[in-house]
Amino acid sequence: TTWRDYCEHVDPTNCTVLDKTSTSKRYPDTTEEKDSYFMPDLYTGHFRVTDRSNCTLNRDTCTGNVIAPPCDSWTTYVENQMHWNNISLTSNGKIEPNNGYSYTHMLQVWKAA
Repeated sequence: TTWRDYCEHVDPTNCTVLDKTSTSKRYPDTTEEKDSYFMPDLYTGHFRVTDRSNCTLNRDTCTGNVIAPPCDSWTTYVENQMHWNNISLTSNGKIEPNNGYSYTHMLQVWKAA
């Protein structure tokens, strides 16, 4: 979950109340912060159930998330491996056409985990 999505869809105060033990120390200021999955000392990252990953509601179509690189700049076989091995994982990044993640965002997700 990006920092902005966490504040706007998960945190009950929209990250407006300072809580030193919270996942987020404040609302993100810049576009870079808003799109981040982890920012040291500010946002520890958050993993949540989405419509795509909710196997209680979507038992036959739910998928987990895999962090895949963008196919326009990396050679990647992630989609093929998931499909042909019947592994219910999809990438949900923002880079089309394969919903890949930038290298920076891949590192942030791994640090958040």
